[in-house]
Amino acid sequence: MTPTTHIHVVGDLSAQYLLETHHDQQVKLDFIHNHPNTRSNIAILIIAKGTANVTLDATVTVLAEAINTSAQLDIYVVTEPTAKATAAPNLIIDNNLVQAGHTLTTINLAEQDAYYLASRGIDSHRARQLQISNLLAKFANAIKL
Repeated sequence: MTPTTHIHVVGDLSAQYLLETHHDQQVKLDFIHNHPNTRSNIAILIIAKGTANVTLDATVTVLAEAINTSAQLDIYVVTEPTAKATAAPNLIIDNNLVQAGHTLTTINLAEQDAYYLASRGIDSHRARQLQISNLLAKFANAIKL
């Protein structure tokens, strides 16, 4: 059974989370709005390398008492050609006075991208490093999972 990290949103929460691994890993995150007028903007970046098999289950729950809540959950999944990742962004909404949304973006560091950069004089290993570094720069202050 995967341990779950519960994060209770009392006020405004704007956070980034980063999971970068070569290993098999399972992560379950629950963001719970249980007060009115709360806001959350959550971004999660997964980078699965090598033969890693990564599973992420992220849920935003807005309870009935959390009226006038706004919640956004964005998950970005990057995999090398031999790695696997599964991600599930979930919303559980228990009232009608809510603005909520989620996105899931997947990026496979494909051979053709490396080939294109190689045609510009950059070897495939360095090309992947550049692609990942570009994404990591956007998550420089992220909480490591």
